[in-house]
Amino acid sequence: NISLRLQNYDLGPQRYRLSVEGVPSGWTATLLGGGQPVAAAMPAPDSSVPLQLRLDIPANASLAEQTLTVKAEGQGSEASLPIV
Repeated sequence: NISLRLQNYDLGPQRYRLSVEGVPSGWTATLLGGGQPVAAAMPAPDSSVPLQLRLDIPANASLAEQTLTVKAEGQGSEASLPIV
C-alpha cells in the first residue's frame, strides 16, 4: 500500500475522478479512501483527502522497473503523479 493525499489548493470544492494508468498485465491497482475502493474524491478548499494505492503484484512478476500514473481529473483541472 502507498499512502497518497489529494490536496485542494484554494480552489472551489469539486469532484475529481481518480484513475491509475500504466498498470502492467496481471497486476491489480486499487485506489482506496477510508479503506474502501473509490473512483472519485472531493476535497474541500484548502483541505485534502487521504487515499491509498493498493498494488497486488503476482509472485512471478518481472523485477523490471515499472511506472504507474495516478490521475485526478476535475472540471478544468487535473493532477498526475508518476510512481516508479
